[in-house]
Formats: sequence, C-alpha cells, structure tokens
Amino acid sequence: MSHQGSPGPPAGALRNVFRHSAFRSVYLGAVCSALTDGLIPVAFSLEIVRALNSPGALTAVLLSLWVARFTCVPIAGRLAARRDTFLVMIGSDIARSAAQIGLAVAITVTSQHGLLVMCASAALYGAASACYGPAMWSIIPRIVDDAGLEKANAVLAVNLDVSVLVGPALAAIAMATIGFTAILILDGLTFLANVVALAYARRLVYSPRREVAESAEWGDSGIVGGESSAWSSIRRHRWLGWSTALWFLVSFTIGVVSVAGPVLTIRHSGNQSWAVLATAMAAASLIGSVSILAGLRRLSWSPMSILLGVAFSGEAAGLAGYTVLPSAVGMWILCTACIVAGIANSIGGIVWQASLQRSLESADLARFVAVEGFVNSVGVPIGMGAGGFVLSTSSLWTFVAGVCGLLIGVAVIVAASTIRVPDRAGSDRVCDSRPVD
Repeated sequence: MSHQGSPGPPAGALRNVFRHSAFRSVYLGAVCSALTDGLIPVAFSLEIVRALNSPGALTAVLLSLWVARFTCVPIAGRLAARRDTFLVMIGSDIARSAAQIGLAVAITVTSQHGLLVMCASAALYGAASACYGPAMWSIIPRIVDDAGLEKANAVLAVNLDVSVLVGPALAAIAMATIGFTAILILDGLTFLANVVALAYARRLVYSPRREVAESAEWGDSGIVGGESSAWSSIRRHRWLGWSTALWFLVSFTIGVVSVAGPVLTIRHSGNQSWAVLATAMAAASLIGSVSILAGLRRLSWSPMSILLGVAFSGEAAGLAGYTVLPSAVGMWILCTACIVAGIANSIGGIVWQASLQRSLESADLARFVAVEGFVNSVGVPIGMGAGGFVLSTSSLWTFVAGVCGLLIGVAVIVAASTIRVPDRAGSDRVCDSRPVD
C-alpha cells in the first residue's frame, strides 16, 4: 500500500479493466441493478405517506430495513468468507427481487398497503443487502488485476452516484406515470438481470482452464483461507482499526451535517439555498468518482486519510461559521466545504477499498468489510442525534472543535500507521484476463 507519489495509470487503464470479461459481466449487472437504486427510497417514502398517511408507518418500515441489515452483518461476513462469493451475491439479489415483486403482488391482490407486509419486505431487502456488499467488494480483486483496482471500484461507484443524483426526479416522474407497484416490479427485474450477469461471470471465473487453481484456492467446500474474524484482522493490522475509527468519524460528521445543515441554511438563507446545497453535495460524490476514472494520480491510503480528515473538519467548521458570518458568506463557505468533503469522501472511499483489496486475503476482506460497513452505518444516525441535540444548545462551537480535533488526530495516526503497510501476496487472485469477445 506504499505507492505514494507513483504515477497515475495510463490512459488505457480503464480499457484494461474492461478487458476482463468477468468484470464486464459484473459491471453490466451492476448497471442494471442501479437503474432503480436511487428512486426506490424516494418512491417508498412517497407511497407510505400517500397510502398510510402516518409518519410512524415510515419509521416502522425504515427500522425494519436497518434492523435486519444490522442483524445480518456478522452472518454476511462469514457467508462471503466461507462460501462461493458469486453464489452469495446471486442469492442476495434473488431475495431482494422476491422482496420487491412479492410486495407488489401483495398490494395488487389485497388492494391495500399492509404495514406488516411492507415491514417484512423491507426486512428481507435489508438482510439481503447486508450479505451482498461484503461479497461484492471481496470478489473485485479476483476479476481485476492489481493496477486496475481503483478504476474498477470507481466505475462501479459512478453507477450508484448517478442513480442517487437523478433518483428523486425519476421517482416523482415514475410515481406519476407507472405507479408504485410497477416501480417495485421493475426494481425486482433489475435484480434478476444482475443475477444473470453474475451467473455468467461466475462461469468465466470457474472455467475449466482454471479448475485446478480454483480447487486449490477454494477447496471442495468453497471456503477461502483460514478461520479468523474481522477483529483478529484488526489485532494483526492496527491500521485497520484506526482507519475504521476515521470512517466512523466521517460518517458521524455526515450525520451531523444532514441535520444541522438544512436547519441552519433554511433558518439563515431560506429553502432555495438548501436545495442548492443538497444538489451540490449529491453531485460532489459523482465528481470524486469520475476524477478517478479521468486519470487522477494513484494515491495511497496514508495521504488520503489526511485529506479526508482535513476535508470533513472543514465541513464541520463551516457549520459553526454559519452562526457568526453574514448569511450569504456562511452559505457559500458551507457549500464549498460540503462539496470538498463530498469529493474527498468519494475518492477516499475508492482508495480505501483498493487498499483493503490489496492488503487482505479474500476471507479476511469479506469479514472485515462487513464489520466496517456496520460501523459506518451506525455513525450516521448517531451523528444525526448529536446534530439535533447540539442545535438545541449553545455549544455548537465547542462541539465542532471536538469533532475537528478527533478527525485530524485520528487521520494523523492512520497516516503514520499505514506508510509501510505491505501489499498482500495476492495468492488468492485468479484474474480473468480474457480479451474482449
């Protein structure tokens, strides 16, 4: 992972990533799956408010989704580490498709929106999503060569960024034209399309010409590597623990800004200013992902962690500045800080994923990604609660100073602990290097 100052990938690096036929198949499946990812959360919210007219109903559905997701995190890491990762992803998408299409059928047959059925659908969807993520990110190093990891992660991230950016507008149009049940069926079909793509990619990876290598790596039971846990990986590699702490603080700050940002902006500058700021924040993630594809110099996690700490410290400081600066000045300072933090978050996430993929064996990677994702997810709601509490007191500046100190301090420790971290040997990688068919 010590690649600081190394030159960026050549102009054909993205082409080289797509040279791998297994990755092409995974990518096309991800494109299909992402078509509805951005509009589903908005469509769900609109439909629940319209049909049930109860804030409590929306809360119940969201809690069902997240409780199931959190509960399945330990299982997700073990599944991805011990079983065929392609089959884990295929099973996850079949379950998510069943959750969406099953809910659509239930609504059509009963002509009503049963809260229990919607909660059950959300719980199944959340559990399946928890299993899909660790398997997905642990499979990338096996189907892409080492030099293409950043590009592969970035091109997959762009799919989600675009979906999230255009999702709200698409949701409003789709709800007014085809309706909620059709959206659910369409979402279910996109998951099934991804299942077909994953099955094809799996066939490529397990082709006869690699049968011997695969048998040696996976064994007859499909288990990768030895028995361990995410916590044992952290004990062996302390930089993983400090990096997870940094990402928790980043998620915490995102949660704080998601509550305090709109409150302060609307209070001082009006609704339109918050709409501008929200759009800029959504676009920032896409800008970061595209910058990797455009040939940004290859960064190691060590300097990127410092940039991440500084960027989110600036975002937190922008919140505090809003309370003392003129409204127009405060608005643009916070907007700039949020854009910079969003770009840093996007680039940092891609660099972080590639660093993990280079440094950990497949089994350890799957287990660790599951736990790390859980910690990050917890950080956002905790930050939301803290943001709401701080706004009701007069301690915003003290709070922001503490957050900035923690971000910078942990980032420095991460940078110092990762400077000399070696790459893994890569013995578990069976990269599909077939040319374009």
